[in-house]
Amino acid sequence: MLKRLTVKDFALIESAELDFSSGLISITGESGSGKSLFLDSISSILGGRCHTGNIRTGAKKYILEAIFDVSKNNPVRSWLAEKGFEEEDGEIILRKELNSEGRSRIQIGGSLSPLSLLKELGSMLSEIHRQNDQLALFQKEEQLNLLDAYADLEGLREDFSLSYRAYVSLKRHIEQFEKAGEERLKHIENLRFQLEELSSAKLEPEEENTLSIEENRLIHAEKLSENYSFLSYHLHDSDDNLIQLMSKIAATASKIESIDPEFAACYEEIQGIYSGLKEVYAQVQEKSEDIFYSQEQLDAIQKRLNEINRLKKKYRMDLTGLVQYQDKLEEDLEKLSTEDSTNGNLQKELQVQIKKLAELALELSVKRKKAITQLEKEMKEELLALGMRDASFTVRLQWEASEEGEVSEQGKMYRLKDTGLDSIEFFFTANKGEKLQSLKKVASGGEASRLMLAIKCIMEKKHSGRLLVFDEIDAGIGGETARVLASRVKKLAKHNQVILITHLQQVAAVTEEQVRIKKITQGERTISVLKKLDEKERPEELAKMISGEKFSNSALEHAKELLFRPAV
Repeated sequence: MLKRLTVKDFALIESAELDFSSGLISITGESGSGKSLFLDSISSILGGRCHTGNIRTGAKKYILEAIFDVSKNNPVRSWLAEKGFEEEDGEIILRKELNSEGRSRIQIGGSLSPLSLLKELGSMLSEIHRQNDQLALFQKEEQLNLLDAYADLEGLREDFSLSYRAYVSLKRHIEQFEKAGEERLKHIENLRFQLEELSSAKLEPEEENTLSIEENRLIHAEKLSENYSFLSYHLHDSDDNLIQLMSKIAATASKIESIDPEFAACYEEIQGIYSGLKEVYAQVQEKSEDIFYSQEQLDAIQKRLNEINRLKKKYRMDLTGLVQYQDKLEEDLEKLSTEDSTNGNLQKELQVQIKKLAELALELSVKRKKAITQLEKEMKEELLALGMRDASFTVRLQWEASEEGEVSEQGKMYRLKDTGLDSIEFFFTANKGEKLQSLKKVASGGEASRLMLAIKCIMEKKHSGRLLVFDEIDAGIGGETARVLASRVKKLAKHNQVILITHLQQVAAVTEEQVRIKKITQGERTISVLKKLDEKERPEELAKMISGEKFSNSALEHAKELLFRPAV
């Protein structure tokens, strides 16, 4: 149950803090006063979409916070414990901030959380129905979803869906294999040519770098020889060479060090230089002796490099990639060479998959038919309670016959879909003696609202303890029908917390708490003010809903009567 909602700098709502203590709450106010903003704020704190356009002009961020009592909601408490979020005294605090740069900060129970977990938790805590959601009732796909949810078939349906996707993938793979034909043979021939070309090249991953270094040495052999000779001459061969001079310097330094021990560090440095020069000379000698020039070797190296560059350019990859590609070619050819025998195995696997799908589809269909009987019975009871005494509701189920179908039943073949064999459609009539027709053809806006409420009343028997938010589910109705609808909403609130955004005084009157949203101007700014009404204010607000801002005494008396009239 939602106990507190705090909203700060959310569009026109500058600041609001609402405490709730009951299971049935109405949100009222004139059109454009900000009721949709209230809905958006609840949706956002429960994981809905958010954007910087909802930040109040001039503010740096908006802040939303909600406190939920989850003490009696064991699934939610288990989820919180599993995810590592802490509740306090049976309550969980949700907090969401969004700044003007688009960065959000989400907390669940004081711990930072990604949006995905907030959405997951939000779906467990609540269900939000916006205006025209009842239009989804007109779509066959949604009707099937509702039936499966009613019959607790989501798990079985998911099993079927996973198997169906595997079947479609396998079937597509087989079709592609069979259609390949000459293209497949051409592909194998091309792969073999590429493999032979790369194999004959005998490529090594580090070869190119080694060849480039050797090529550079051969090209510059004469210059290298000249420079090594220069170093050798000045290090050792000349009359005033550096090594001989450093030998004398070291000897002199030794004499100084024997007299002045503090010179020891300098002497060691000089000795190091002298040793280093001798080591350098030794390496120069070794390198200079290795220098040679061979035009034949240079030609061979450059030819090899040209071949590597040709392959790199042809295949558009570096040398390492070429080596890896060669390995992949071998794997692909091996796989293709075994596909002929594999195709027979795939066909067998396909038949096994079809058999499994048929079993799951038939199981789904049997359970759906059983659920339809019970759903039609409960819908009749709910529609009667909603004042639709002459209404009839039925669910029609059929299979799609096809010669190319996957399931055989009584000598006919039927096609499978990702939801099973069944196509269903809701049929309805509000009037006695009239022919049942597709729901989308005959249901008015008010009737669709009541149908949606009837389904929700049935569904919530299975899923209680949540926050249900309805945005003008009473649109298009009035009078006694509105009062009857209000009574069903009140019944729904026995096992759930219900928030109703409504324009109808009959609906608002049956709620235990009422929040008025009003748009006002403060200086140069417009704000939406949310206020929870007390016992004195509620009759006045209802009277305004009946006859306008300047209500009469009779309107006020009627409002009081509505408040104290039993809802059922």
